Amino acid sequence: MKRFLLTITFLILAMQFALAQDPNLSQTNEIALLRNPALLGLFSSDFIIGVQHRNQWNQYNSPYITSGIVSEFRRHVGRTKGDYFSYGLTILNDKSGSIEMNRFSVNASLAYNKLLLEQSNTYLSIGTGLAMVDQSFDATKMTFSSQYVNGFYANTNPSGESFIVNKKSYLTLNAGVSLLSSLNSAHTSKFYIGASMFHVNRPIVQGNKSDEEYRIQSRMVASFGLQLHGNELVSYSFFGNYQNQLPFQELLFGGMVHRTFKDKKQN
Repeated sequence: MKRFLLTITFLILAMQFALAQDPNLSQTNEIALLRNPALLGLFSSDFIIGVQHRNQWNQYNSPYITSGIVSEFRRHVGRTKGDYFSYGLTILNDKSGSIEMNRFSVNASLAYNKLLLEQSNTYLSIGTGLAMVDQSFDATKMTFSSQYVNGFYANTNPSGESFIVNKKSYLTLNAGVSLLSSLNSAHTSKFYIGASMFHVNRPIVQGNKSDEEYRIQSRMVASFGLQLHGNELVSYSFFGNYQNQLPFQELLFGGMVHRTFKDKKQN
């Protein structure tokens, strides 16, 4: 019997108090490593590979463009029944603004999924990740008030600014913990909760002047997810995500309907 799966996002509600410093996606549940490295391995197959792309606010000359590739794999730990080592790799590129602020990152993560209760398929997971980040901007596309003379702008007018650094690379560390458990004996309905911290080491990003030093604020994330089994063909998923990267914070939650279609030619 052939089966076709259709997933519809029916609710996305966000309360965004300010834009976070890190790249942001509406469907954060699709890239677990952006929420919590301990969410690695919380799936029933052996691996997951996905692609996500966002092109937002095209009505402006410089839209937000974010693209990402995510892959997750898991393997049994020796002969231990139910325990897994999970591995993840996420490549993300974020570009925004007229000065082409660009942030490219490669994030490698590792998680240990420990089976606590076999009957309820309860897992406690601990994960960590290391990301290599490269960020830059095009200083030649910046404009300053000093370049307006007699009410007219010219990019050939001196700006009075000098940029020592317009590109920076750094390593950043993240870590998290999560709990997954089933709500029925068939393990078709389940939930998870988790907490994580990104930029644990608060990497240094050098300022405009050589004597300036700026450290990225750590980002705290709390997340949950709920999957409910309706029948053989329909299931429902809900997720929520709260993150705080001082002085910015965001609350995001939503849901999806999954509908499976059978091939009428087969029973």
